Amino acid sequence: MNVWNAIESVGWTLVHFLWQGAAVALVLAVLLRILRSPASRYSAGAISLAVLA
Repeated sequence: MNVWNAIESVGWTLVHFLWQGAAVALVLAVLLRILRSPASRYSAGAISLAVLA
């Protein structure tokens, strides 16, 4: 594996992370509008961070 293949792999990994992060953020935004309890809103945020980890 040469350097350019490694750079390309890292680049595609970042692209996929960005669209997945955008999808999770969209779902979280909808949930934060629906949920009223601070505890449930906190849980939704924590779960969204865990999904992206």
